[in-house]
Amino acid sequence: MEIKSISYKSERTPFWTEEEPNILHPHPFETIYQIPKGLGEGTIQSIQIRDGMDLILVDQKPDRDLVLEITVSPELTKLFFTLTGQMKAIFPGSNQHYIIPAGERTLGVFGPKMNVVFSRDQPTQMACISFENHLLQSLEGESQVILDKVSQMIQKTLTGMDRPSNPIDSAMLLVLHQIQNCPYQDSLRQVYLESKVLELLVLCSEQSSSIKPNGHSQLHAQDIDKIHYAKEILLENMETPPSLLELAKQVGINDFKLKKGFREILGTTVFGFLREQRMEKARLLLEEGKMNVTEVLYDVGYNSPSHFTFEFKKRFGITPSSLIN
Repeated sequence: MEIKSISYKSERTPFWTEEEPNILHPHPFETIYQIPKGLGEGTIQSIQIRDGMDLILVDQKPDRDLVLEITVSPELTKLFFTLTGQMKAIFPGSNQHYIIPAGERTLGVFGPKMNVVFSRDQPTQMACISFENHLLQSLEGESQVILDKVSQMIQKTLTGMDRPSNPIDSAMLLVLHQIQNCPYQDSLRQVYLESKVLELLVLCSEQSSSIKPNGHSQLHAQDIDKIHYAKEILLENMETPPSLLELAKQVGINDFKLKKGFREILGTTVFGFLREQRMEKARLLLEEGKMNVTEVLYDVGYNSPSHFTFEFKKRFGITPSSLIN
């Protein structure tokens, strides 16, 4: 995939203006687009994994509401992962639009133009694997086995046999974290990222195979809305979350359906989801470098430094203090 053009639109009194990002080329296979000065901080990394397959890493902390306009070529299959914030994508010339909250992924076949909306009060981190559709038929060997599974996953999604959005589970989160913190440079970086992208595709394919088709769900649409409402309550109250019974009462559902709904829709338990989100928020705060480990652990709702360190190392394979420069 080649990004043909990329631009930001921001609201500046009294009109919306268009600005071009600063462009860097740290490696022959990588391009970094930096958010224009005066609009905030952040980057978009476009990394060629192999011919016809790219990895896009987005880290945006805008000072104002922004619309990012992207033109690529040709028609692509895209697999989005929203880690923090909210991914809102609009596809000009069609009725397609997606809102992907933190902790979810979505897959689809999209045209060459896409607008992404970023909010100033919601820093966003996301990853996207995009590949040209011919790639699914062009490879041989082990890679072809993986892409065959991906092809089956796409068909399940497009025919309604699978949800367009699914949860990012703990195994996927670990791989995404490894991608964000790639320890290598030059050609080794490309090889490492390729292995992690293929691992991520396998995990998504396996998840898709294990999830029951929508028509077999015993949850009503109203119950599903309540599960998503419960998820939002947990995200807004990470430091002092309600108990399971309190949460069920708040959203108007019994605790059995709440537990069942979290497993079916988000692929984890209620407090497994809370733990994952706490860890991800803690990682981001530590990487920002504005708080020490003790401040961070209290901010995300932990009281015991040893318990926090254990959970953090279990999730990311490193201690919290190792992220502080």
